[in-house]
Amino acid sequence: MRKAATWENLQSKLEERTITDPTTDCWLWQGARNAQGYGVIRIGQVNVCVHRASAHIFHNLDILNSKELATHIPHCPNKNCWNPTHIEIGDHKKNAEDILVAGNYQNGSGGAGKSHCIHGHELEGYNLVITSRGTRECRTCGNKQKAEYKQRQRQQQ
Repeated sequence: MRKAATWENLQSKLEERTITDPTTDCWLWQGARNAQGYGVIRIGQVNVCVHRASAHIFHNLDILNSKELATHIPHCPNKNCWNPTHIEIGDHKKNAEDILVAGNYQNGSGGAGKSHCIHGHELEGYNLVITSRGTRECRTCGNKQKAEYKQRQRQQQ
């Protein structure tokens, strides 16, 4: 059985469930995600977004201060990324400005404007999955993530 994440082993727990995208240099969390698509890790009895955990580790974010945000820089396309060079500390106004600059404002569209996933797979036909949250996801990438997860589970037994 996997040992739970603690504040002391947080970075190693994040690394265990991460793959690096060579195109974007994103550190992509392969664990749970919240309804908005952000990676989430459980630390003790608290769920924490992985980009906030990264900002806590690398940028000294006060994780208990809700006014202090960990935001992705505009060129980072992945909500499950926790690469500290893609994360900065900011406030709600700065975050809103970054979203507009990056063109990520979707007004609830769930990625409706995307034709391909970040790995270049077409988001249509059999390869397009509409999740229970109404977002569009790549079946090829999802299958790869599931296979990698199962492989890790087998290795831990």
